Amino acid sequence: MLSPRRDQYDTETSQYWQSMAVAIIFGLLLLSPLLTLGVVPTLYVIYGRYKFWMASKWGQGTG
Repeated sequence: MLSPRRDQYDTETSQYWQSMAVAIIFGLLLLSPLLTLGVVPTLYVIYGRYKFWMASKWGQGTG
């Protein structure tokens, strides 16, 4: 007779939950810091340069 714990890990739904848990952990550990520390500051720099470029193009100074 198999132990109850071993039976729980071999079902179709447990495979689904395991893969979903891996995806969530990957997102929390790798994707979230990448977005927070990489993409967001880059977007701020791009926006600042665009704002400065538009201001100089239209002759409104740096404001």
